[in-house]
Amino acid sequence: AVAASMTSVAMADVSISGVYAGTISQNTGAASFAQDLDLKIVGKSGDTTVTATIENLGVSDAYDLKATTVKLSTKLEGISFTAGSYKSFNGNGLVNKPSAANRIGFSTTIAGVGIGMTNTGGSSTSSVTLTGDVAGFGVKVQNAANSERYISVKGNVAGLAVDVEKSMATGGLVAVKVAGTVGGMSVSYANIDCKTAGACTESRSSAPYGALNGSKKVKGLIVSTATAMGKVTFKNIDKDGKDTNVLALQRGNVSYKSSTTSGDNTLSAKVKFKF
Repeated sequence: AVAASMTSVAMADVSISGVYAGTISQNTGAASFAQDLDLKIVGKSGDTTVTATIENLGVSDAYDLKATTVKLSTKLEGISFTAGSYKSFNGNGLVNKPSAANRIGFSTTIAGVGIGMTNTGGSSTSSVTLTGDVAGFGVKVQNAANSERYISVKGNVAGLAVDVEKSMATGGLVAVKVAGTVGGMSVSYANIDCKTAGACTESRSSAPYGALNGSKKVKGLIVSTATAMGKVTFKNIDKDGKDTNVLALQRGNVSYKSSTTSGDNTLSAKVKFKF
């Protein structure tokens, strides 16, 4: 009884969650099946949290339980402190993919302005991030002390959600997304200008506008609506003059998709659930 009680206390602040996705698809020839399992382990004690992630289990037949990120989050004299290997990215997720690196970060709020400082990979310099509200818009400036800063602005204008990202770096990017509701349908349109191929780092085909890291000019229209069969989504994505049309149906944890690029069609069915 004593041993059981001690085990219960030790595990009280530890949680495990995950996301599983399995996809069967067919383009030409035989159908293929791919699966992916991501796990997150969180341990808490007071103001201190340790988070570890184990990602891409089952991808390329890799089943090694190897942590891809491990980070410590706590408070030091009222200042938030984060250290370890963890993911970060520029912007609000419109065009850039999170990437992991060894980092040490401090953040606090002064007079309504969020101030963060991050050192990556033992660099001799640190990056400063400023966040705040300006005229009702959420503004974030990353690498603020550098001329190649990254600026993100989000807000609402006349009932439309507006998201703007701009990199001041040479060969940077400008991305604008506008989203709203038209006739009961959710509609969004994005215009993305990656000044050089690779300026936009998003490489996941599952991202809203697909992989962007090899493109320069991207325009994307996404329309979705609820039907008796489930949520139906249509996408038209133009990447450097090449169109991709996607029609998808989401029914519970299962989605069915038809994707066509330059006459080349791929059919797929995907089951995805969180636990």
